Amino acid sequence: MEGKVIGAVVILALLASIPALIRLPGYIQSTLPVENDAIVGYGFEITDIENEYEPAPVPNAPPEIEEDITDWMLILVNSEHPIPQDYIPNLSKLDNGLEFDARAIGKLNAMINDAKAQGLAPIVVSAYRPVDRQARLFMDKVVALMEEGYARELAEAITKTSIAYPGTSEHQLGLAVDIATLHCPYLDERVAEAPEIKWLTAHCAEYGFILRYPKGKEHITGIMYEPWHFRYVGKRAAQEIMQRGITLEEYLMGQGAK
Repeated sequence: MEGKVIGAVVILALLASIPALIRLPGYIQSTLPVENDAIVGYGFEITDIENEYEPAPVPNAPPEIEEDITDWMLILVNSEHPIPQDYIPNLSKLDNGLEFDARAIGKLNAMINDAKAQGLAPIVVSAYRPVDRQARLFMDKVVALMEEGYARELAEAITKTSIAYPGTSEHQLGLAVDIATLHCPYLDERVAEAPEIKWLTAHCAEYGFILRYPKGKEHITGIMYEPWHFRYVGKRAAQEIMQRGITLEEYLMGQGAK
């Protein structure tokens, strides 16, 4: 018990120095629903999160980027830019039943099929998530930590470092996918060495996708390096972002590579 108390103090100190949305590698995001009874008995429900979160209006963009930031392909979602209240995803189903934006699903299918034509085996393991699904993922992690002995407040604080709070997850746009491989089904840095991920990183811009959370840009995105997470932004933006080695945030703000 003494070790757990010391561990909790260390975690709290770390939490004060890292963004609330950093997602630690190693947490595999299941595509199967989590049943409500997984959180029964802990004094809160999924609706606690849904009612607590009120999306803030998207700040007025500078004139030079106003046209881009209102484009559906370039909607920015992070800890400072929650999903707009009036956003309604336009979805179609992938072959495995997961959903993706109907306006870009053809590009995603083309990218996956072209990778397979090279003898590779990419697998889309997570795509669009509605707010209740994101809330269940969040709550499930909170409950797991509480079962380990952490107080609810600390459990929620730790969870926010590994799973985006509902309303601030890019997956809720329907424009982001997590891709694993047949031989490396893990969503951690090991997948970066898989031939599939190397091919996707090299060619994703040709289909309008970017590696959304690159290494070395954590201070800008607020998210740790995720070699499995790809985001559709359109071919023109994707090629510039990937060629210059910048992030979506930098592209929209015109900051250039750092």
